[in-house]
Amino acid sequence: MRRFAPALVRQANNRHFLHRRAPQENAFDLNGGDVFASANDDVFQTVASPSTNVVDVYLREVGQSRGAGIQSEARLKVRMKMSIQRLIIFSIVVVTSLTATQRLAGADSEVSGIFKGNDQPAKLMFVSAQKGTAFAGTDTIKLIFTEKDHSKDERPDLKALFGNYGSALMIGIKPDGKVATCDIAHEALTQKPISSPSSVKMSEFKNENGQISGKLVTDGKQEAFGQTWEVNLTFKTKVP
Repeated sequence: MRRFAPALVRQANNRHFLHRRAPQENAFDLNGGDVFASANDDVFQTVASPSTNVVDVYLREVGQSRGAGIQSEARLKVRMKMSIQRLIIFSIVVVTSLTATQRLAGADSEVSGIFKGNDQPAKLMFVSAQKGTAFAGTDTIKLIFTEKDHSKDERPDLKALFGNYGSALMIGIKPDGKVATCDIAHEALTQKPISSPSSVKMSEFKNENGQISGKLVTDGKQEAFGQTWEVNLTFKTKVP
């Protein structure tokens, strides 16, 4: 154990004369206190433990600060983890909503059956209806069947004729469902499109509750210009 701090400390500024150029004094003047003293500590007065001094207290405070930093870092990690979990949940909700919306949109239009060109099948997946040109003074509805999605195209019938949506079939019908026009644009045909309105017949036609539906069928395999096609489709879609 060290001795106590001296009882008397004299003037420490060297009478000011020799240090007259010093810009500041007393910066390290601790008024005679011994910062390392234990039994006679001028900051904490008399300390019970001889091993406790200013340095020990400082180290303890630093340790607490570092501990608080560790706790803050742990809290930050927890918050980041919670934020990531919220982002994942939000993404799942968005994807689920979009999927549900697409399914609902898909439920409004359905097509299934056979569409062949030169005996090669094509899978028509999409159908839509739009207002057609008048035929013999009667309004018509144009049905557009394609392999690829054409729902975002305002005039899909024009692009479908040139194969932009894969194999395609365009049918113009009268208000009673009777076929007025028929254009076949199967990718297996060497010459396309082929126009043959008399080769396709409509049956089971309905136009109700904002939807039209029916069945389009050829009488077996049809032939023209050395090429063949066959249609047997069931469909439903929104009224334009």
